[in-house]
Amino acid sequence: MENKTDIHLTPTIRLTLTSYAIALITIGTVSNSLLLFTIIFRYKRRRVFMTRMKSLAEELKRPPSATHLKQVNKSLTLADELLVLLTICDLFCLWILVLRHTVLLLTSYDIRIHSQLLCKIHTYASMVCSNLSTALLCIFSVQRTICIKWPLVSYTWFSRSRLNICLFVSLLLILLKHAPVFYFFNIYQKGNDYYCDFALEDAHYFTIYYEFEFITHVIIGYLLLAVANVCLCVFLRDKRPNHSSSGSSSTSCTCTQRSLRKGGHNTGRIVLLFSTFQLITSVPFFVLIELNQVFGMRLFPARYAITVFYFTILAVLTNNALNYFLLLAISKRFREDSAEFLVNVFSYIRVRCAP
Repeated sequence: MENKTDIHLTPTIRLTLTSYAIALITIGTVSNSLLLFTIIFRYKRRRVFMTRMKSLAEELKRPPSATHLKQVNKSLTLADELLVLLTICDLFCLWILVLRHTVLLLTSYDIRIHSQLLCKIHTYASMVCSNLSTALLCIFSVQRTICIKWPLVSYTWFSRSRLNICLFVSLLLILLKHAPVFYFFNIYQKGNDYYCDFALEDAHYFTIYYEFEFITHVIIGYLLLAVANVCLCVFLRDKRPNHSSSGSSSTSCTCTQRSLRKGGHNTGRIVLLFSTFQLITSVPFFVLIELNQVFGMRLFPARYAITVFYFTILAVLTNNALNYFLLLAISKRFREDSAEFLVNVFSYIRVRCAP
C-alpha cells in the first residue's frame, strides 16, 4: 500500500533494485509467455490426438468411445487450468506492480499521480492481483488435498464445475472487498509533491479497511495456505489408498481410487511447490512491513524503511517471474513439452526465414 514518491536511496541500492526490477519484468514476461504457449501447444496436440482417435473409433463403430473422446477434447486439464490462471495473474502482477516500482526507482515518478482515474484503477488492480494469486493457490491446495486423500469424495462433491464456481465466487469477493479503494484514494498535494493516497480525514475508516485487508489476506489467506500445504505434503508422502470412506469396498472401487489418486499427485506437487515458494518469498514483507504498519512494531530503524520496503516487495513479486523455471525443474513431462514446443517454433522460423 506504499504510494510515496519521495524515495531516498543510495545510488548503489537504487541501481541494484532497478536492475532487479527490470530483470523481473523481462524474465517474467518471457517465461510466463513460454509457459502459456507451451500449455496451448500441449492442448492443441492433445486435441489432434483425440480427433484422430475419435475418427478411428467411428470407423470401428464404437459410438460410446467417440462420445467420451469428444468430451475429453473440450477443456483443459485441471493442472493446465491452474497454470493458465496463475500465469495470467502473474503477468498482471508484473506489468501492474513491478512496472510501477521500476518507473518509480528510475525516475522518482509515481505513475499513479498521472490522473485521478489512474490513481484509483491502478491501486485497485494492484490490490486485486496480489489477493487473487493467493486465493488461487489456496483453492487449488485445498482441492488437491481432498482429491489425494479422498479421491471419490473429491470426484463426487468437489467436481470441476464446483471448483470453477469457487474460483468465480472468490474473484467476486476480492473485487467487492477492494471497492473502497475508489473512495479512499485520490491525488493530494503535499508541499511541492503529489501523492496517490488517502485523505487524512478518512484515516480512521482507512485503518479499518487496511486491518480488514490484513486479516483476510495475510492471516486467513496465508494461514489457510500454510495448513493446506502441510496436509498436502503429508498426503503426497502417504501413497496408501484410504478405504475408510465406505463400509463396503470392491475391487473396481479400489482401482478407481488408485487411478484418481495417481492423477492428482502431479498437480498436487505443482501446487505445493508454487504455494511454498510464495509463502517463503512473502514472509519478509509481511513481518517487516505489514506487522510494522498494523501493530506499530519497530523492527528496523526508520531511515532504512524505504530500502527494506523495496527489497521485500520485490522479493514477494519474484514468485511471479519464476514459476516456469520451477515447473521445468520438477516436471519431466513439462520439460519434454516445452522442448518440443521450442523445437517447433525454431523449425517454423527457420522455414520462414529460408531464402
